[in-house]
Amino acid sequence: MPRTTTPESRVFSRGFTWTLLFGVTLNPINSSIIATALVSIADDLGVTAVQTALLVSALYLVSAICQPLMGRLATRYGARSVFMAGIVLVGIGGAVGWVAPNISWLVVSRLIIGLGTSAAYPTAMMMINLKAEAAGVPLPSRILSLVAAAGQVTAAIGLPLGGALVSGFGWRSVFVINVPLAVVSLIATLVFVPRGALDRRDHSASFTQHMDPVGILLFAVLMTALLGFLSDLADPRWWLLAVFAGVALALTYWERRQRSPLVDVRMLASNGALRRTYVRLIMTFTVMYGALYGVGQWLEEARGVDPGRIGLLMLPMSVMSAVVALMLGKSHSIRLMLVGTAVFVVAGGGCLWLSGAQDWLVWPVIAMTFLGVAMGLGNVGNQAMLYLKSAPDQIGVNSGFYRTASYIGGFIATGLIGATFAGGATNGGIILFAIVFAALGAALLLISLADPRIPRTSPTANKPADSMQS
Repeated sequence: MPRTTTPESRVFSRGFTWTLLFGVTLNPINSSIIATALVSIADDLGVTAVQTALLVSALYLVSAICQPLMGRLATRYGARSVFMAGIVLVGIGGAVGWVAPNISWLVVSRLIIGLGTSAAYPTAMMMINLKAEAAGVPLPSRILSLVAAAGQVTAAIGLPLGGALVSGFGWRSVFVINVPLAVVSLIATLVFVPRGALDRRDHSASFTQHMDPVGILLFAVLMTALLGFLSDLADPRWWLLAVFAGVALALTYWERRQRSPLVDVRMLASNGALRRTYVRLIMTFTVMYGALYGVGQWLEEARGVDPGRIGLLMLPMSVMSAVVALMLGKSHSIRLMLVGTAVFVVAGGGCLWLSGAQDWLVWPVIAMTFLGVAMGLGNVGNQAMLYLKSAPDQIGVNSGFYRTASYIGGFIATGLIGATFAGGATNGGIILFAIVFAALGAALLLISLADPRIPRTSPTANKPADSMQS
């Protein structure tokens, strides 16, 4: 039988879709792939664990800062052009890591990779929106689900992929791999992503007015202070929290007076639905990153599980998140997805509690399965809310802040892991983790049930004009 075509499949070709998905995967995979190389890098270059940790935090920080910035650049210079520029930077960053003589140059490599990979998600969301708008087709729910699944899967498979690369080719391979990936992505973009409407540019304001350099600087200081505070919750540096609060006030004051602010505080103040979406994202990704990195550490230290088996025990999380996201490609029950996220987080927290109380390894597997379902539901549901509650000209920047929110969740999870496992990854620590997860799940449930702006179903036509209301 001939394959049935839909308006969506006619507009979004396979080449176009897979090219964007490939670009989107570069950031999450680089976020996790480095973890397996840190010990080898420290041994080979003669540096400390604190110095190698900079390779992780550097990419996290630059990604949190630069994703909304890339959305702003895409509005001015065209989404396709910025997407391609980001790919080139990824290749350059990988090449720098290949020949880096010391840890400082490796940090530079990770900063360049973080900057380059930050371009993909906001520009991909912009191009999806522009293509749908030009063709007059509805919200491309299948494409958005694929984007969500791609990010979830690659963040999780980065650990086993990194292990395989380091074992087979040495630690430099986790940097070098970005060179062929960038080449393939660049060629695919040239072939499958047409220019035209996807490079729409806005030069209605001067560069300084459009880019808001003071806002960018304040936002960068804000994220740096937050990461610095959360990186050591076992011994909190309260002065960094004070810096964070002071800069947040300064940023709000400045942005309220700008014609084209990086952080549109007026819009966020009026758009409660989008604001609450970011809050849900931070909470959801705190759970995801906490489970991804905390549970594996506990299994190895407290239960003595071989690192090779840990990957298998963690696999249900990545598999279920991808399966659920793909199954939701035709689903329109946004409220049900977000409520389900909360329910499965609570269930996963309960199974983690049992994991710490009993020796049966089936409980962590069930916990990771439940949390994988939660991640799939949460990413697709929140991504749909982002799309619905963003004006067309704000999709790029708002998508960047979507990823920033996810990295803030990663910052929080890192801090929780450090504080909870300060004396070692014990059973008591994983039980405390389980309680935190359950509390976050309960809060997610309350927010999702009480939010009147979450539609029961996603519109099957283009977004209505009033979709921006709070």
